[in-house]
Amino acid sequence: MIFDAQALGRRLVRITVGFFLIGALLIAGSEYALTTTQVAERSWSHVLLKIALDLGIAFIIASIVALIFEQLLSRERIGEISKLLGEHNEMEQFGFKKVFATRQMVFDELFEITIPSARHDLKIMGICVSLFKEARREPRPSTQSNAKRIREVIVERLLDGCLIQVLYLRRYPSAQELKNYGIAEGDFFSMRERDEDEDMNFLHGKRLKKIANSSHGDWIQVFITLADRIKDNKAFRTKEARSKLFHRLQIREFFALPSVSLYIVDQEIYVTPYLYKKHCSDVPAFKVFRKDSPLYKSYESHFGAAWDNGEFTTPAIPPEFIELLIDNPHQTLEIYRRNEEEALKDRQAQEKLDPAYNENPEYYRVEEKAIQSVLKAHLVQSPQEQRDLDRSRLFTSTDLRSRTNT
Repeated sequence: MIFDAQALGRRLVRITVGFFLIGALLIAGSEYALTTTQVAERSWSHVLLKIALDLGIAFIIASIVALIFEQLLSRERIGEISKLLGEHNEMEQFGFKKVFATRQMVFDELFEITIPSARHDLKIMGICVSLFKEARREPRPSTQSNAKRIREVIVERLLDGCLIQVLYLRRYPSAQELKNYGIAEGDFFSMRERDEDEDMNFLHGKRLKKIANSSHGDWIQVFITLADRIKDNKAFRTKEARSKLFHRLQIREFFALPSVSLYIVDQEIYVTPYLYKKHCSDVPAFKVFRKDSPLYKSYESHFGAAWDNGEFTTPAIPPEFIELLIDNPHQTLEIYRRNEEEALKDRQAQEKLDPAYNENPEYYRVEEKAIQSVLKAHLVQSPQEQRDLDRSRLFTSTDLRSRTNT
């Protein structure tokens, strides 16, 4: 609503006149009653008349103060206020809603209010998409359980019909993808980390790659949690129902150095820019709102352009694994967990050989390696056998049952 200086002036005049008239009536009425009627000095009537007289005097004083205030608040000053409020209104019309001193404040609002109340869309874009890492960050209490709670909240949103699209930087591009992008070699994680960290802290991309691999594992765990929740649910006893549910969660990797982190939740977008020599957690962020506003349209189209780019955007989690979860969640969960346990044992063995192994990004790829093992055992990957997809899936189903029975 645009501020109206003239309306304010008229309102102050009405208030001044109103207080003056009320005060005058109270004084006249109480003085008349006190002087013309026989009222005992200590009676309730006398007390009430004295109160009315004092109120009348107070109202007269208030009207005088209001008059002085109206005169002091010159048209020039009212004009300045009108300009400021007009600029605020213009910013809101453009879609600007709120500023956050740091991105930690963004996550506090996301965890407590925004994500749990999402109804239609949740779209996330960033380098690592460290949603679960932030949930574990101190000084939040029970950090591990809090991260698990966020995972459960996401599953609940999916079950309620929310579409969730997650887009993060491709961690291990192929030589051909690098060539298609126009560079012979390079690592965007190393480039971004070089921009963020001082020389003494630069780890050639390992710091960000560890966060990215861990986040990728957390999103795999969302699929596992979802499959575990619905495996015995009668509402999802058909493959069609399960397929519809699982395809509400779409996770992709994109091959381009991002400029902003986005959390798009229904009609609100949280924007954090990537700044030079600044970690994202220390960067001011802001929120835009209303789908019809220019800012909202700009940032949503930025996400959409990256999401729909078929050349540089690919599924982050193998679709074949998701199809296995849809086809037979019970058996696939059992086989996955067996392979996950083996991957954990392998990691522990690596740690014994190299105590610093937890500084290696490979340390954080347990879930990913478990999926690779599942697919290697139960899916035919060769190009010759993939020519006939139906025959390949029939082989997969038969092989899966035979291995589970043994």
